[in-house]
Amino acid sequence: MNSKCKYVIVRFVPDFVKGEFVNVGIVLECRERRFVDFHFSSDLARISRIFPNANVDIVRGIAKDLRKRLGRSGEEYYADLFRSSSTQEADTFLAKLLHDYSNHIEISQPKASLCDDPEEELKKLFQMYVTSKTKPEEKAPTHQRIVREFKRQFQEEKVLTLLMEQERVSGKGYEYIVDFAYRNGIPNYIETLNLAVSDDHKKNNTLRLIAESLDIRRKHKKAQFSALIYASEDMGPEEKKAVKSLQDFEINPYPKDKLGLLAKKIKKDVGDKI
Repeated sequence: MNSKCKYVIVRFVPDFVKGEFVNVGIVLECRERRFVDFHFSSDLARISRIFPNANVDIVRGIAKDLRKRLGRSGEEYYADLFRSSSTQEADTFLAKLLHDYSNHIEISQPKASLCDDPEEELKKLFQMYVTSKTKPEEKAPTHQRIVREFKRQFQEEKVLTLLMEQERVSGKGYEYIVDFAYRNGIPNYIETLNLAVSDDHKKNNTLRLIAESLDIRRKHKKAQFSALIYASEDMGPEEKKAVKSLQDFEINPYPKDKLGLLAKKIKKDVGDKI
């Protein structure tokens, strides 16, 4: 039976001024299974190749400290593990981690996942986000790049001014940052979904969006969801399977070439105020 998990990506940032980083670890918890653990990169040579002047021993120290904290007092941190990554809440696990290593690491927004086996999920996420990243990702379709592309299309369709961007939304269990949103009496949330990736990534990205929608709808029962599909022009079997899964969970899919239909819906729902 699938259980909802929550994970964060830990990034090593040798120079915050330049804003460059490399993924070095995954922390994952599954409350239903009372599971919390992490995997950290032991391949310091890989990090040195990316950042030759960085002090990579810091990464080793963070991993040792994480293991010490979880081993000594995991229960103390467990309940609050993913409540917040704000340093203002100094009693939370991630807040303490951020406070102690604030000059060297940053932690991603918490992400949701569905899995049968948290240990296997942790291994998969580590492989996906850490060990497979052997070189910089400038050419990869990053989330920010995908959002910018859809934002440009919304602007061309003259509906961008009707939308809220990077909207914070609280679900029953977690808080999310939704790419776009608007209201017409009920909340409408629009998330981007990257399917221009490997089949494993397609599945994980789709399940993560479904898990997010389920959690938000537990609190906002009438919320409507749409997914902006970023994929190759000719969608194959895996992409079509992902789209079908979205529809099964009442998430309306809009490939790039169908964004005009969503724009018309937004104008109808909100009113063309331009």
